[in-house]
Amino acid sequence: MTAIALFLSMQFHPTDTGLAQIRAAYYSAAQKEISADAFAKKLEDVNEQSSAVMLAYKSMALVLEARDAFNPYTKMSSFNKGKAMLENAVNKSPDNVEVRFLRFCVQSNAPFFLGYSGNIADDKAVILNKWSALRDEDLKQKIKEFMTYSNAATAAEKQMLQ
Repeated sequence: MTAIALFLSMQFHPTDTGLAQIRAAYYSAAQKEISADAFAKKLEDVNEQSSAVMLAYKSMALVLEARDAFNPYTKMSSFNKGKAMLENAVNKSPDNVEVRFLRFCVQSNAPFFLGYSGNIADDKAVILNKWSALRDEDLKQKIKEFMTYSNAATAAEKQMLQ
């Protein structure tokens, strides 16, 4: 197999669950370019034994499904499952910047009545403290983009990401 064919098969294989593909699918689902269900299908094999990052992305699928649900019971059920899974991912790897960033995203956007905003300052501190050591340029760009427009980050904090 030529290098080009191998590259194309890696890029378009529907069962490829590499982190870069999952991250891209998450951002597509968050922007409603693909459905939350389509994103969730990519994470079917993720379970409690999976890495904290993959567990966090699976939790994000549940949160996105809650966002898109019409039935209030389904919304709350899906959100609460996603929240519990996300907390498990953070507990599994508390120093993981990507996991903390995903929780920061949820908590800084969750409606106040859900009562899920207690870790914004802690997550932001982890993100900012580990920012300069991050080697994943795609993740750095995603964090920078989100934080630039976030009301949960001060002007000085946003400047730190420049």
